[in-house]
Amino acid sequence: MAEKLRASVRIPPLTFGHETYDVFVDITNLSDKPLDEITVTKKLVPGLIIEPKGLPEFTELTKLEFRKRKIMQEMEVQVGRAYEQKELRTAPTLKRLIALTEKKISISFPSLIPFDIFTILVSDETNSSVPSWARQALRIEDWDDIEKIENVAFDQEAENSLLLEAFSINKSKLRKILDELEVTRDTAKSIKRKDTYTLQPGETISFHFAGKAPFVYRVRDYPLQFTVTYRDPEHNTVGSFSLRKNITFSPSSLAIGFGAFVVRFQVLSLEEV
Repeated sequence: MAEKLRASVRIPPLTFGHETYDVFVDITNLSDKPLDEITVTKKLVPGLIIEPKGLPEFTELTKLEFRKRKIMQEMEVQVGRAYEQKELRTAPTLKRLIALTEKKISISFPSLIPFDIFTILVSDETNSSVPSWARQALRIEDWDDIEKIENVAFDQEAENSLLLEAFSINKSKLRKILDELEVTRDTAKSIKRKDTYTLQPGETISFHFAGKAPFVYRVRDYPLQFTVTYRDPEHNTVGSFSLRKNITFSPSSLAIGFGAFVVRFQVLSLEEV
């Protein structure tokens, strides 16, 4: 490291607990050749880590993953309803009559029947229309599961069935989301590759990290640790090293006031005794 890079950690001169603080890692190229793919990774930073802004790929991925899971969950409910209707078609007349009556009452007066009578009659579980021995088999986890489950669960549904149409619409939406996820992941990987830097001889670059200090009642030291990696294009070699430094947090004003309250409470308690 000493031959090619100089690295140092800059911390604020005074930092109070439960407040936001900034840390900078300065990297200088000491060699006479450019060094590229320089990155600094946080390994140990006290308190709550504040991620840098300007990461749309993370937000977009999160939104798409959430939408994907919501659609999959709704499709699983539709599969359960299709299974329930299949069971209803083959159930004895009395059970079908009870189930249909219960359904009409629950639509008109939902507060009168808070549970599904038919589910209780045809299944060992009261919280699902799919029996326990088939729940994992009918669970949708990826695109390959959909065709198999669709053929099994909807084989007796009419082509103009609203349930089947709703499942098909969700299927199309899910395919679109999966395609968007693939593109977004590729974009995120490309952005991450761009987060590396090249340093010319004598050039310095600073990496910024932010955090929210832990709540402390007295002055305390916490360790900071970072890993620096770089590539020497001339010799096509990769190097890495660790940086360590302690940061000191002073108690916040809230902590001092709370501590004084605790001491006063203890004193008054002792006086009463």
